[in-house]
Amino acid sequence: MAFLKKGLQQLKASHLILRFFFGGVACVLAGLVDNRYGPLLSGLFFAFPAMVPASLSIALKNQTPRDALEITFGASAGAVGLAGAGFFLWRFGSDLPRVSALGAAVLIWLATAMLTWKLVFSGGPSDNSEN
Repeated sequence: MAFLKKGLQQLKASHLILRFFFGGVACVLAGLVDNRYGPLLSGLFFAFPAMVPASLSIALKNQTPRDALEITFGASAGAVGLAGAGFFLWRFGSDLPRVSALGAAVLIWLATAMLTWKLVFSGGPSDNSEN
């Protein structure tokens, strides 16, 4: 809990505005793709974690490159989880009640993201400063 409290205290309004802007841009682009090519292709753009560009720019400006790399690892694990949830909804979403499908998709996203983090990124970024 102390980590969460510290993070909330360091949050700046300009960072939130930047993240909101990137999220809005990603949604508008996804909507344009949807109008032109349909929901199957636009779903990939809605799955794009719009927070990553803003988070990376903030981390590189105010923190270390290692922090930016850790943000990238977390976003990558979340994206894999989102792909798992998307696949589940594509395959089984219409066969289940909406609330059940959404609840199951959230659990699949969480489990897939956590498993991806554990299997692939749990060691964190490697420190190659000795080479």
